[in-house]
Amino acid sequence: MASPKIYDDRTLQLMLLDLAGRLGDLSGLDRGPIAERFGSLQGYDSRQRSFSLQVAGPSLPALETIAGQGRTSSVVTTAGQYPGTTETTPGDTVSTKTTAGAFAPTIPALPAYASATAPTAFSTSAIDTLNEQVQLNYELMNLRLLLGGSLSDEYVGDGIGRRHVTFGFPISVDAPKRYRNAVAEVTVTICNPKSATAGAPVLQNLLPREKTYNVASMVNSSSQLGAGAILANVVSIGGGFMQGRQTYHIVRDQDTIALQRARPLRRASCETPGNGNPSPSATPRNSVSFAWQFRPVLGRSAIQQGMRQTFAQVAFPPGSSPSGSAPIMITTMTCWRAYDRRTGSAGDYIKGACEEAPPAETQAEFSTTRIDGLATMDNGDGTLTAIVSGTYPAGTRVAFGDLVTGPGNIGFSNAAGRLRFTTPLQLIATRGARLVSSDGSEREIASEEPAVERLSDGIVTLAGNFPPGTTMRIGGNSYPLEAFNDRTRVAGWSPSKGDGLVGLLNATVVRGDGASCRLPRRSIDRGSMRGEMATVTPFSDSQVKVTLPIVVCPEFSPQVGGPYPWVAIMAGRAYGLADAPFLYRNATEIAFLAPQSLLQGQTSLVLKRLLAGREYEIPYELQYGQGATAGISIFSVVDNEVTFAVRGSQLSRAKIVRPAGIRVEIINDALLLFTISKDDVGRYKSVLLSMDRAASTLLTLPVVKDPESSKKPTLKEGASVSRSVPQRIAINGSNLRSVVAVNYLGKPLPFTRAANGENVTILQVPSEMILGEGVVPLRIVFADETAQDYDLEVVP
Repeated sequence: MASPKIYDDRTLQLMLLDLAGRLGDLSGLDRGPIAERFGSLQGYDSRQRSFSLQVAGPSLPALETIAGQGRTSSVVTTAGQYPGTTETTPGDTVSTKTTAGAFAPTIPALPAYASATAPTAFSTSAIDTLNEQVQLNYELMNLRLLLGGSLSDEYVGDGIGRRHVTFGFPISVDAPKRYRNAVAEVTVTICNPKSATAGAPVLQNLLPREKTYNVASMVNSSSQLGAGAILANVVSIGGGFMQGRQTYHIVRDQDTIALQRARPLRRASCETPGNGNPSPSATPRNSVSFAWQFRPVLGRSAIQQGMRQTFAQVAFPPGSSPSGSAPIMITTMTCWRAYDRRTGSAGDYIKGACEEAPPAETQAEFSTTRIDGLATMDNGDGTLTAIVSGTYPAGTRVAFGDLVTGPGNIGFSNAAGRLRFTTPLQLIATRGARLVSSDGSEREIASEEPAVERLSDGIVTLAGNFPPGTTMRIGGNSYPLEAFNDRTRVAGWSPSKGDGLVGLLNATVVRGDGASCRLPRRSIDRGSMRGEMATVTPFSDSQVKVTLPIVVCPEFSPQVGGPYPWVAIMAGRAYGLADAPFLYRNATEIAFLAPQSLLQGQTSLVLKRLLAGREYEIPYELQYGQGATAGISIFSVVDNEVTFAVRGSQLSRAKIVRPAGIRVEIINDALLLFTISKDDVGRYKSVLLSMDRAASTLLTLPVVKDPESSKKPTLKEGASVSRSVPQRIAINGSNLRSVVAVNYLGKPLPFTRAANGENVTILQVPSEMILGEGVVPLRIVFADETAQDYDLEVVP
């Protein structure tokens, strides 16, 4: 037998569950056959025996007279009763000759049997049919429970899950002539790895359980007897007798049989190989043993030679090789056993016909999502292409939140040691990407190079290339930064000095020109994170400018793969890439423009390096500057007056310039209220807000609905779009006249509203929205500034 192999256990589990589901579609109960069998005939009995007898006496003699001439003598030989008799008579007398026919016993023929016409329609009774169907249903339930697996195979006593491993055993059968009429048997013993906490492994499935052939067996038995005799040379008597039977049936001829052993066929434990013939011994508490038997079939005396592929699914207790480094001990033994063809049973082990292989260690866990390299490229058309170096099994996919791309999708390939995919920039920037292996394991597609790393000898290195003359100030002391193995080393300092790694919390990186920055706090102490301040200021009637000071050294970036561009994520929208570039970026700050409506309710954003890992993320809190408003909404509608609420910053001196005469109530520096009549709302549509020593801001008034239009809009789920044939998408619902925007990842889509308000139709589907199959998130915005999320399904 060749060395055991490890197979994808998740694939086996899915196939077993699929088979169990298909069995669930079968039903053994059918009322039609039961009703048809009421009053049916269950059998017919006909028996036949034949006997004949004949008695006969000797035949009568025949006389013949012959005239003589003078005295003569004659010799007459008669056939029959008195052969060899000589008679002498005078010549002048008459000679008489007596003859008789041959006399032998005869056997009469058997008389003809006049058989009755038998019925041609036979079937089981209705009760037997019902019992047979119920038994079939029981068998179906038994198989479904077996395929689904038992809870004791999934968990140990305290509810901790077991680890499943599927082993494959390539078995090559070679049957020498001396092992005619013998059974080949392969016994496998699998032990827990040394890292197992407690309990023995559990055998879940053996494949194949059995391999059989349907063989037709015919038994033909008949006897016929005939006899004759002569009694006292006078009477001849004879007779005949005949009796026969024929039997025809289908039998199963078993080629392969799977067995689970109560104890391994060996003397030693899992760690020490045995020798000689097997000797039953107590099963080690940390092992499980099973076997396959291969038998001669189809009337042959030898086993069919060739390769057999067998599988075993074993569940190990928790703690078994959690890191994939602890191997599993496997011992195999091959034997030949005597075989009784008549009874189909295996006999004793043939002396000297057993061979035990030494225990072998098998690695049972493999990393199918390891990333050896990463490279990205901004295509300039709103998409990004990423190349992930590594060896990944067939069926590996890439997931972006709920969306998945994989084999068969545009821009996806997995070959030659690299996985390549193309995705919308907004999708990968806001949701990230992760590898989803066919064995169920997942991993974020991001560089795992830490920003700060401490080597075993106490050396601290930083991810990034800093300019010459850069120093780090820690606890009042300055330490130079110098190149070290593609990273930067803090020369002369180790965590044992000062406050150790905690000292890096307040460390400052100072460049040669005197400019300073700091380390990413997440890389040092996640609990000490606090948001930096980002300033929001007006830029136009509909846009605001968001400015982020660069407090973390921009040199901090993984040195492997990339590039890792700066990306700002706010309100589910990414800025800094080709489809939404920064307004500018310099050594001290980053700025970008955003729609004023996007800031509704937003208080924070995140600045990160794309695909560089979470420790390179920097959180910011939004601070609204002079003239910046976070939004306007309806506060109340009383009679003919509407009160609006304005949120922002430094609103204590704000006033409404146009239209004139509007009452303004200052609540605090971040909130004010003003009241206007319904007629003025319909007349002006917007108001001009002015603040002391600041630019004016034009605020668009929200739509004030009448009672009929104030009904809450509702959306009906179920809309889908085909990747192969993109078309207009109709989103159905009610009261949809108030829809003002349909956004995909912050990008507005062209649409029309039905006059009756029962649907909204998306006129054009962006190509990046249908790159992969799955659920695409849309955001439906209404006139009252509320919004609803809508899941659009992308199908093949």
